[in-house]
Amino acid sequence: MFPDQNGAMVLRGNMLLAMGKLDLASFCVEVAAKLQSLSTPEEDNLPSVSSSMKMSASSPQQQAIVHSFLEQYDFALTIMERECSYHPTPSNYRMLGTLRMKAKQFDEARDAFEKCIQACTNYNLNNQLNELNGAYLDLSKCLIQLQRYSQAIDQLTILLKLQQNTPSAEAYLQRGIAKMRMFAKYTPQELAKLSSSRRPLLDINKALVIQPNNAEAYLARAAWYARCERYSKGVLNCNEAIRLSPNLVRAYLYRGCLKYSIRLYNHAINDLTKSLDIDPSCAHAYYNRALCYIRRGDLSLAFKDFAIVLCLASTVTNRNTQLLELETYVNRGLLHFEHKDFENALVDFEQALELILKSNDDKRIQALKHKISYTIGQCHHRLAQFQQAIEQFTSKESQERALKDITYRHDVWIAQANVYMDMADEQSRANATKLYEHILHENPLHEQARLNLGYCLRQCGYYQRAWTQFSALLQMRPSHVRALEARAIVCLQMNHPQEAFIDLNHALRFQPSSAQLLTNRGIIQQYLGDNKNALSDYRAAMLADPKNAFAHYNAGNILMFHGQFPQAIELFNRVLEINPRDEAALTNRAIAKIVLKQYSSARDDLEQALRISPLSAHIHIDLGQLLLTMDEPIQAEKYFTRALEIRPCDPVVYKWRGDARSKQDNRRDDALDDYRICVELNDALQLARKHGLIKPPTKTRRKL
Repeated sequence: MFPDQNGAMVLRGNMLLAMGKLDLASFCVEVAAKLQSLSTPEEDNLPSVSSSMKMSASSPQQQAIVHSFLEQYDFALTIMERECSYHPTPSNYRMLGTLRMKAKQFDEARDAFEKCIQACTNYNLNNQLNELNGAYLDLSKCLIQLQRYSQAIDQLTILLKLQQNTPSAEAYLQRGIAKMRMFAKYTPQELAKLSSSRRPLLDINKALVIQPNNAEAYLARAAWYARCERYSKGVLNCNEAIRLSPNLVRAYLYRGCLKYSIRLYNHAINDLTKSLDIDPSCAHAYYNRALCYIRRGDLSLAFKDFAIVLCLASTVTNRNTQLLELETYVNRGLLHFEHKDFENALVDFEQALELILKSNDDKRIQALKHKISYTIGQCHHRLAQFQQAIEQFTSKESQERALKDITYRHDVWIAQANVYMDMADEQSRANATKLYEHILHENPLHEQARLNLGYCLRQCGYYQRAWTQFSALLQMRPSHVRALEARAIVCLQMNHPQEAFIDLNHALRFQPSSAQLLTNRGIIQQYLGDNKNALSDYRAAMLADPKNAFAHYNAGNILMFHGQFPQAIELFNRVLEINPRDEAALTNRAIAKIVLKQYSSARDDLEQALRISPLSAHIHIDLGQLLLTMDEPIQAEKYFTRALEIRPCDPVVYKWRGDARSKQDNRRDDALDDYRICVELNDALQLARKHGLIKPPTKTRRKL
């Protein structure tokens, strides 16, 4: 009926504001402000418009408040700056400073509050006492935002001296908060050594004495207890804040974080969920709840909350949300990296690096740039993208950081050398050796570089030199388990099993439940012919790590050797549950089934093994023998022929193919040719062995 009446629009905005629909309420205020700007003074004085429905825009202060509510800070500041130039009163300066704080212009806001204090001194002090107190309080808040904590404390001390008869609880609270932030980099031990006058707790307690129902003071005291690692007391203060203000989001958020610190993850999740029920747009609650889910092992829920945090952070751009977005990408990337999802980890770290490069002025974020760059190189390495990894480690930024920080330089060189080792060519191994030697030249006591140098020399076949590096490392630290294990492997490769056995026993003294060490000791004992103790070590390794496929596989081989084929099949089944693409386990399980005359199942295993490793000649031979046993000579001949293509000049395979051809009609001549080739090759091999041209065949074993 009256679409151009601004009073009705204001009333509608108040109703929407009470309903919590802030966007619609903001729109109504904006429409009302535009209608009021078009109205005449006579329309404002109409008796039909009640005082509660009027929105007078004649006052510059009111106009600035409307524009500030609509987040149109430029218009609001223009109006108030003009008003201050005409009427330099304390109230105008204070309002100008408040608007500048809302617009994040803290330096300019500080100037406005200082002018307000100066203006108050020029007026009668009794008349301007409230403005003066408010100016000092707002100035201290502005200085806290500017991280000038000592100046903020001085201003609040002046304010408290002015309020000797009626001190303000807010002044004590703000001074306590300023002290807390000033000591933010202190450790809990250093905080405990502070004098009572410097501790923030004294000011916060005074604020609570003056105003016992101040929920914010209880939250500040909870934050102080959290800094001192007294988490239980922090939880009690959060409980009191929640009692005073049941819908205070930060109270539930603080209590959830404190419970996370004392490892009550389920209770922390409940508190963070309550905070989200009150404010579904609280990104910090989603972030901390994701950390709780990680600790509890609910990774899917953690990834979901991290995704929500990134969606919320993308809608708001400021320093806090930027830092939260960065931490979310970093933590999610580390979670992907820990669970070997290197592709998604690489994406998250690249996004984090992009955020860092956009924030050149933030020193705290800049400190993470080189660490994330290093982790990106590690992701490329894990994805076998060796060239990209080398480029990342040798980038200009990494080199500049490496010149300044020797620890970072050594870490980068080790990572780069590890990439060279995985490239598996002679030149790359030589480059890796040089990098490790450079590190040891700068720091002869660098354990990781010496250990990796030993690995590299062992990989190149220089066993004696590798043994020397591992021994030097053990002289520096006799309890280095990885060095003991590596030296044991080298001793075994140099055909010194007893020395290898001694080193592994020594390593097991420091880590008696290590599945890898138990498995390696079992291999050595199996090498020495002690199958009983080897099987005991394999079983101990299986108990220590039920997913250790190597221990299950070797134990199955021992059981097969002793004729316990059903038990061996069970162990091979477990190996294939852990790694379905283990062709060795499939082949050995098929052999055990052949002995038990389970031919069809054995054939399926061998065919699956061939799909995994089609160039393995011994699998073709085993399958051909099985088909020959099943009276399928035509199919058996195909597999024997394929085995000869992969591994020619094998007299035994010619003999078996001759057997397959002899069982076929009209293939007797071909069978005789195969037998003749078999005899000729066998005679040639014996003659070559007699003259030392080739070594006699040795029994092969799986590597450690």
